[in-house]
Amino acid sequence: MSEVVVKPTAEAVAAEAAERLVQAAQAAVARRGRFRVALAGGNTPMALYRLLVAEPYRQRMPWPQAEVFWGDERHLPPGDPGRNDTAVLPLLAEAGVPPAQIHPAPYIPDNPDASARAYEVALRRGWDAGEPLLDAALLGLGTDGHTASLFPGTPALEETARLVVANRAAYEDRHPERITLTLPALAETGLILFLVTGAAKREAVRRALAGPEDPPLPAQRVRSRFGPVVWLLDEAAAP
Repeated sequence: MSEVVVKPTAEAVAAEAAERLVQAAQAAVARRGRFRVALAGGNTPMALYRLLVAEPYRQRMPWPQAEVFWGDERHLPPGDPGRNDTAVLPLLAEAGVPPAQIHPAPYIPDNPDASARAYEVALRRGWDAGEPLLDAALLGLGTDGHTASLFPGTPALEETARLVVANRAAYEDRHPERITLTLPALAETGLILFLVTGAAKREAVRRALAGPEDPPLPAQRVRSRFGPVVWLLDEAAAP
């Protein structure tokens, strides 16, 4: 099940995402006492993260019960500016998320596959049978149709069992070695929010929403057996 929501501006997209994420977090905490979420990297979700650590969302968001992961990460040392988590970790500390509940992707030098396997161990820990692996996941969209680090034509797209794998892709000028959640991991997620803004993404959005290509774009293959896949777009990105 997919839902497409178009807002006038990127700021309005961030506000809509904040509202939906807070509601999902509150429901998860009420149901089982915690909220497991995978964050996205890139510039688009940073406005959302800043909203969530400021009032009025900060009081509404159950940060002390949050368990935070990332949907993908570049295989770089902690603190490297190329990592997705580097800009977000200070915000999580400001929000009061207990450090033991923040799970940056491990960095094992020269071994992204070992890093991916270690991250899968952390992700599986505390996963209750019958419950979603994650209560929510935030995703972006690349101009080539990739999401997380699931790139067109790469082996990670065909993974059917593992939750986290290493992947490699030359995309723009960014570090090519990645680790990423897989499609099976996303299928076990409650709420999936695609956040896409800006005219540069319009053609990718049009392709992703037009119907499956042959082969399908990575973003077109994202499904969840627990909840909806919601596309939050600003008018510039909407086809």
